[in-house]
Amino acid sequence: MQKLIHLKHNHSALSYGDYTQIGITNTACIYQRQDEKECLWICMNMKNEVQTLGFNGQGNFIDIETNEELPINNALEFKPYEVRILKRSSD
Repeated sequence: MQKLIHLKHNHSALSYGDYTQIGITNTACIYQRQDEKECLWICMNMKNEVQTLGFNGQGNFIDIETNEELPINNALEFKPYEVRILKRSSD
């Protein structure tokens, strides 16, 4: 719970950003929260297996938990039950 509170306090887009759906299936989704300071993609796999979600979107992102750099080009592979919050970096 503390981790979620910390995220909300440190990323204004989670509280005040516009919502845009990037990609969605019955078992995976990516949505964007963006304000004037940052652009975040919230990515979720609700299935107990690896899956790839294709969508129309690309850019360079950083996982805000691991600091892993992640270039995205119209698809994202998810681990089972994975949730990631990705921050768009300068392209």
